[in-house]
Amino acid sequence: MVVILVEGSAVEHCFLEAGSYDVTLTITTADGCEGTITRLNAVNVLAVPVAAFAYSPSVTTIDQPAFQFIDQSTDATIWKWSFGDPDDSLSTDRSPAYAYSEVGCYTVELQVANDLGCTSSTSAVVCIEDEFLLFAPNAFTPNNDEINDGFEVITSVADPGFFQLLIFDRWGQVLFTATEKIRNGQVKVHPSAFTRGG
Repeated sequence: MVVILVEGSAVEHCFLEAGSYDVTLTITTADGCEGTITRLNAVNVLAVPVAAFAYSPSVTTIDQPAFQFIDQSTDATIWKWSFGDPDDSLSTDRSPAYAYSEVGCYTVELQVANDLGCTSSTSAVVCIEDEFLLFAPNAFTPNNDEINDGFEVITSVADPGFFQLLIFDRWGQVLFTATEKIRNGQVKVHPSAFTRGG
């Protein structure tokens, strides 16, 4: 927004895009005479920064607790990262890596600025899960007698990046497969999903 004062009155104009702009003033007297003056590059509008970032991996475990943060901001020249850990760790690198020391979820905040001090910020939550553990029964009887019919797999990772479950009969034939990700660290298999081996 540019405000121009003309004999005590103000003229406002909002520039929607960054760039250099000429300003022309035209006046008309009561007698109908006109005068015009132009100032070249009178207004210089800088782009406002917009903070954005990505990170990898999406979730990790305490045995590999490092995240790579990738700056995706526009029109920024200054970066300040806060990793949300108990030590209030900070970085001014553009795309830093950071390793957490404890299991938990942390709010990572990126603040950016341009050379004129205009700022923008954004944040995201990253999670460090416990080391991978898997709990699964080694036998069950899916015969609908309501005794040990179901099969339940539980992991310590709530949202694994890859999941595949294969269940075999005693002769090594595959009875059931699943590739959908475990939800909330567990998957339940109903007895009707199985066919009996001979």
